[in-house]
Amino acid sequence: MLEATTRICDWSDVDLDTFRRLSEYTYEGDYTLPPHCPGTMNSAVVPGPEIDEANARDTGLFTPDFIAYCRLYTIADKYCVEPLCKLAVSDLREKLQVFKLYEHNFSAIVELVHFVYANTPPSYANYHDSLRILVVSYITSIVGVIGDSDTFKDLVWEGGDFMLDLLEATHTFGAT
Repeated sequence: MLEATTRICDWSDVDLDTFRRLSEYTYEGDYTLPPHCPGTMNSAVVPGPEIDEANARDTGLFTPDFIAYCRLYTIADKYCVEPLCKLAVSDLREKLQVFKLYEHNFSAIVELVHFVYANTPPSYANYHDSLRILVVSYITSIVGVIGDSDTFKDLVWEGGDFMLDLLEATHTFGAT
């Protein structure tokens, strides 16, 4: 690592909240989770009324913290803190399980996919990034619900590693 030879650690690519969570984990073995949103274990599309952001936060329909888990995972992965990587993935999985999926919040899922695929390494040989695996697994579980939405169609149209991973996951799922 460059830090070992220069004795300088550049944290300019890490936001303050992520650094705080990383520090908290380093000293306490855990970190303070972003607030959980209420929801049910099964995602379902509910045609929702127009909801302003403040009301959405109060009702648990707005979830800005998916990316917080991903940021923590990426910094833990960068510095090889495997237990924190596993914890962040586990916490994000729990958050996704209770996420209430509405037509107007599909964009939160697209934002999650974009962030994960921009900040994690692609699959190669026998390596598959655990955050990518989680996101693809989640999308696979809801594709029947969001598949006809323009938001999802735009994501598919982008192609790239996400689409390759999604096709591989659906092929593997269909083969079993």
